[in-house]
Amino acid sequence: MLIEEEVINDIAPIIEEDPGTAEYLAEFQRNYRTQEYKFLLWLDREYSPKRVLYPGSGSDIIPMIAFGRKRVVHTSLDDYLENDSIYLPLLGEAEKAIADNIKLPFQDVSFQVIFLSAYPVNLIERQMDELLRVLDNDGLLVLTNSTLIDERVNLDILKHKADRLEVPEEYQKQGEAELEFIVFIKY
Repeated sequence: MLIEEEVINDIAPIIEEDPGTAEYLAEFQRNYRTQEYKFLLWLDREYSPKRVLYPGSGSDIIPMIAFGRKRVVHTSLDDYLENDSIYLPLLGEAEKAIADNIKLPFQDVSFQVIFLSAYPVNLIERQMDELLRVLDNDGLLVLTNSTLIDERVNLDILKHKADRLEVPEEYQKQGEAELEFIVFIKY
């Protein structure tokens, strides 16, 4: 039910303009959100993170559904007003921080998982050092292929700080969305 609400939010801007595209997008997003949810449940079962950082989350609540509201921290650059209709207030009772991800207001090694999904490609390299600073040793950095769609993303910074972790095939590229999770474990 909550996944369906997310899908409705995803297609709302185009449903009146282009119903055909909205129908296709709804099916795509339903598959995407379901894959995301199943993967995050697996991640929770296998690694039981106490705190998850979801920078640039938009109004995506799937991680909160999978991990629980009290374990997921969302960041945004904008200081939204409580009654504003922009995405951060739509997250409801979740921990939200107004923060520049280049200088996060968290202590070193504060999170066991950092989840980057559909994250702006041009920010990843600039923010990676800071993201790794707040990630626990043995913490997981999770990126989606929607983040890495631009091959110009340089993940060389991870070469001497993290190893690639294999994700079970059943959570990779299933259905039309072909969502893939790229996971690194920090050492």
